[in-house]
Amino acid sequence: MYYAQTLLIGAIVLALFWRDGRLSRLHVVAWMVLVVALYRRFGPDEQLLFYSNDQRFYSSVVLATTEIGVPLQPSWWLSFGKPVYTLPATVLHYAGVDPALALKTVSLVSLLLLIRFVGAQFTARGVRFSLVTAYLTALGPIALLYSTLALRETTMMLLATVLLWGRRSDVRLWALIALATLRPHLAAAIAFGLAVAWVMRTPRAQWRVSGAAFRLLGSVVAGYFSYGLGTLLLGNGPVSAAGHRWGIGPVVRVLSNLVGLQFLSVDESTRALSVVDLVTSRLALSETIVIPVLFTLGALVVFRSPQRRHVAVIIAFGFYVGLVTLTDFNSFRQNIPFMPTFGMLVALEWHARRSAARPANALVETSG
Repeated sequence: MYYAQTLLIGAIVLALFWRDGRLSRLHVVAWMVLVVALYRRFGPDEQLLFYSNDQRFYSSVVLATTEIGVPLQPSWWLSFGKPVYTLPATVLHYAGVDPALALKTVSLVSLLLLIRFVGAQFTARGVRFSLVTAYLTALGPIALLYSTLALRETTMMLLATVLLWGRRSDVRLWALIALATLRPHLAAAIAFGLAVAWVMRTPRAQWRVSGAAFRLLGSVVAGYFSYGLGTLLLGNGPVSAAGHRWGIGPVVRVLSNLVGLQFLSVDESTRALSVVDLVTSRLALSETIVIPVLFTLGALVVFRSPQRRHVAVIIAFGFYVGLVTLTDFNSFRQNIPFMPTFGMLVALEWHARRSAARPANALVETSG
């Protein structure tokens, strides 16, 4: 039954997104193959432990909501239930779809909507959306992996990207609210970045390295102390209990986020895999390192005509890193909602520089 449901859902989704192009079609076909492979390899229960046991939690939410109905408590809507992700899966489960498969379907559809949105942003700016730009915007192997899991990552990628790039204020507001139900501190970080960038109203002018570095450092420090302050206000103990300490450790963990190597700086007890396994996985999922490195280099050295969005992203990411880097949840997975935006900024800068170089080259050839 699980296999039949997977093929049926895949066929329906493929038909709905067929016109979106080759990348979307490839993702749907690969999704069907991998979902079936995971089920065949691990079975109905163990598949929820593959990569992250958070999948078991989301599956239990879908099952409970189906049996007892949607809770009315504000805490469920704002924190526990992750309704933006679990309620669509609950509807599918009501229709007879396996709960884990229903969640994976939501993950897939979120990814396909993100591909459509990113493609539209590139097209509007005269950039061809290709497999290379898909790789640079985390819409390649890493996105495919998360689309086959019962996790909320692709949904957060979609919402964070719409929030940072959307043109309609009402759509961005709803994206912010929805993102807050999935990961409140991520929504707070992006809102902080957007607010600071709006206040600064950075002009299209030379953005010096010192200015970019100062914004990044300042936002990291702001996030660092905001987390500690929140810990005190919520009565969860002293700041030190939340992992906030002075010294080289926090600095190394912050820097590791800028190059996608967080696993090298976290406590061994919080790693499910060995360092060798994690390094090996980075060879297959190389964009987990390539994208953060390119964005960090671009933000600190390359970007010369930043718009307000550049400032908003660097401040939001720095603030977010300051919040999460000293917790047990410091990983690439925590940062993945930023990856499409990082890659879009890098790709657009590359396109702008190539476009600017062409008239100069043509002028040289004419003069010669």
